Amino acid sequence: MVGIPGRSEGCHTCRARKKGCDLQRPYCGQCIKGNFICRGYQREVTFIRHDQSYLGKADEATIRQSSARWLSNNSIVRREAAQPNQVFHPLPEELSRTAFEVKSFSLFWDLYLPKARFLPSDSRSSTAAGWAKVVQDLSPEHDVLRSALLAVSVSRIGRSNEDSSMIGKGMELYGKALFQVNRALRDPNRAKGDELLAACRLLSFYEQFNVSCPTELSDRLSQARNWQHHVQGSGKLIEFRGPQKHSSQHGHKMFVETRMSGVILAITNRKATFLSEPDWSRVPWETIPKTIRDELMDIMVLLPHICEEFDQIKLCQDTSQAVQRGQILIGKCWKLDDCLQKWYRKFIFQLSGHFVATEFLPIIQAVNTASDELSPEIFYHQGLEVLHSVVLYWTACTVLYSTMRIMFQWFPGLHFGGSFSVQPARTDPQKYTLYIMRSVKYFLQPEAGLHGAQNISFPLGVALNYLAAANETPTEEYSNLVQSIHEATKTPAGSWIGGFLTGLQRNSVPKTVQTVADGYFGTRARARTWYGANSLQQSSRIQE
Repeated sequence: MVGIPGRSEGCHTCRARKKGCDLQRPYCGQCIKGNFICRGYQREVTFIRHDQSYLGKADEATIRQSSARWLSNNSIVRREAAQPNQVFHPLPEELSRTAFEVKSFSLFWDLYLPKARFLPSDSRSSTAAGWAKVVQDLSPEHDVLRSALLAVSVSRIGRSNEDSSMIGKGMELYGKALFQVNRALRDPNRAKGDELLAACRLLSFYEQFNVSCPTELSDRLSQARNWQHHVQGSGKLIEFRGPQKHSSQHGHKMFVETRMSGVILAITNRKATFLSEPDWSRVPWETIPKTIRDELMDIMVLLPHICEEFDQIKLCQDTSQAVQRGQILIGKCWKLDDCLQKWYRKFIFQLSGHFVATEFLPIIQAVNTASDELSPEIFYHQGLEVLHSVVLYWTACTVLYSTMRIMFQWFPGLHFGGSFSVQPARTDPQKYTLYIMRSVKYFLQPEAGLHGAQNISFPLGVALNYLAAANETPTEEYSNLVQSIHEATKTPAGSWIGGFLTGLQRNSVPKTVQTVADGYFGTRARARTWYGANSLQQSSRIQE
């Protein structure tokens, strides 16, 4: 059944409100200024029946032509509209949204999520599949989430297509989404909704993906800082909701994804957060089994405390107190090391049935030897999410063991503690950075999408920081890997990584080091400050 539209050319929303429409496309200015959802301009078809037997050829042509005319005004879907046999069959829940929104969301998920073979068949083990399903389920009914998703979608599509008008529209939509989020946060009831937490997560994506290595230092600092603020805001929202709120399906999926970002930021800032409290590693899983990734994050959430305590010891003026606190911290480090090794053995055991004998040997050797022959390709064959889990493990090892090595040099009188007469070969951070760097290419290939690039960004930053801080002579393989990383970050999915990591590194150190010039020596100065390597100069004072 086809309805006959009126003579007005205004959008549906302005017509319903009996207001003058400025006819701006794709959304009218009146709706944007008034904070209304613009329902678009298409009016050749009021509604159709989904049963194709009721549609004659003339009706199909009318629908196809009217859809193509509307879509021709939107660059992101012009290609689809040009297809000769395309007919629109909107689903009932999509009738209240514009075709622009629907297509924007579809294209964004195509850009963000890896292809099917990159996600495990058990979607519960994929944080990406989990939280994306929450967004897709909740966005049709919640304007605040739909606005955040639209802002991220339009801006990212614009950057992928180098369309300045789309990028500008994305910025405008981002401002609108921020307004809606702030308004929702003032309502205690809405502030506890899963949709608001999902919206905050998406807003952090906007800042992360819109870094394009700008030349101005202030721009790099600002966008990385805005990402940090969004992640901190999401953390405060989670804390306000309480751990019990995250034991339900939607709340749990959003918590798992947001916790990972919170842990990454806490390690970057070297400051412990509420996430390290026991209840936050227990209550959200009271009715939902933990995945192997969840168990790893339970360990990684303790790393910021190690970093923070180390920084406090570094500033301690009392020698005896510094030594005492150092001994306690070394004990905590060994406990964390034990947790990491147990996790790795469990992880390998779960995958053992998928490996052939020749693959299994180097995986086992990598645990207790200095061997660096392990190839990430072994894990990649099991899926990108599997590789991501072991890359996070290597990242945790890099942060933990680099801190321990500095402690042993700073306090040589502490020796190695526990049952070790010498420092185990597995605690060499350099081999883990090598594993991480070998993995980069898998996350930046086109099939991995933005999600792959996002997953490797933090491990890559940790690895490069360590290499700069250690100031060791690079091998030929290291040099080749660094060059390949520079080339990979020029790809569409990874184009934002360089600028984002630069801004993040500068924001994580004191302002006196932030402004050190670019280049290797500036990067090295900031990396040594972050890792605490500069504190080695104080070791003689401590021993006296």
